[in-house]
Amino acid sequence: MLFSVIIPIYNTEPWLRQCLDSVLAQTCGDYEAILVDDGSPDGCGAICEEYAARDSRFRVIHKPNGGLVSARKAGLREAAGEYVINLDSDDMLLPGMLEDARAIAEKHACPDVISFALTDDRESSVEKEPHEPGLYMKEDIARTILPRVLIDARGVRILHYLCGKAIRRELQARRQFDVPDSVSFGEDTCCTTPIYFDAESVYVADDVRYVYRRRGDSESTLFRITRFEQLEHSVRYLESLQAPEGADYGEQLARYAMMTCFIFIIMYANNGEPGYLPEISKYLKGDVLCPLLRQAVFHGFSLKTRIIMSCLRSGNAAGAYLLYKSGEDIKRLLKGGKR
Repeated sequence: MLFSVIIPIYNTEPWLRQCLDSVLAQTCGDYEAILVDDGSPDGCGAICEEYAARDSRFRVIHKPNGGLVSARKAGLREAAGEYVINLDSDDMLLPGMLEDARAIAEKHACPDVISFALTDDRESSVEKEPHEPGLYMKEDIARTILPRVLIDARGVRILHYLCGKAIRRELQARRQFDVPDSVSFGEDTCCTTPIYFDAESVYVADDVRYVYRRRGDSESTLFRITRFEQLEHSVRYLESLQAPEGADYGEQLARYAMMTCFIFIIMYANNGEPGYLPEISKYLKGDVLCPLLRQAVFHGFSLKTRIIMSCLRSGNAAGAYLLYKSGEDIKRLLKGGKR
């Protein structure tokens, strides 16, 4: 069997049928679909059973809720395909993804990773790898991909998602099972980073073959103060990884921490409840984030962005917040003045 499509499922009933139909619509039939019902409280479990009854390639795992990492591990334990396709249960595969992945594997001696471009469900943006399409061998990976595996000095990073890729099952399993189940932020980054450390070959495709859904209620768009603790947990795991010799991984990890904290400040300014700035400052000054934030160096960013980052380095959450908000207020006033 060539492909194992692993679909962790939790509380996505309104979109699940569209997701599963996108798998059924694939022209390459050499796959199994492993539906991992991660204790979903809605009707997802019943929908999974319905599809499994219709098509023998669909199998269902029902398990207590354990989070995304736990669900992916459960799927991998049952997977038999040469490649794993990771699919979130509110997203979709575009027609031809598996067929294209098979053609690439046959032409290029089965690369360890095949990475496609992604788009959102509104087709408002396309995300592609920041390097040229084609085959990258070990030396090419070290020279071109690893310098951006987390984020480079100009803020450029690879597509860190597990979704939108075909990954050799043995490679993903080796690294996925190392990620603690308790990691609940940066789950993909914690797995893709060491996958790229290990990969002997990577094929970058320019074609869009995966659609991710933009949801207003998505956990990824909402600020919660617990995000900082989750970030600390992810950073500790990323710090434990052994990077290949010569990689600037320590500098990248510092930039990753800085950019993530920067994004958290923006999220807090946009939808956070007031009163959390002192607690945010404690995290910024804490033993995990503070040393990294002080090391983070970027180039080519605007003066305002550099000042906000300086505030984050010094643990001044209020300064970072106010500076960002002042710019947003000005933009809002200018927009309101247009007729």
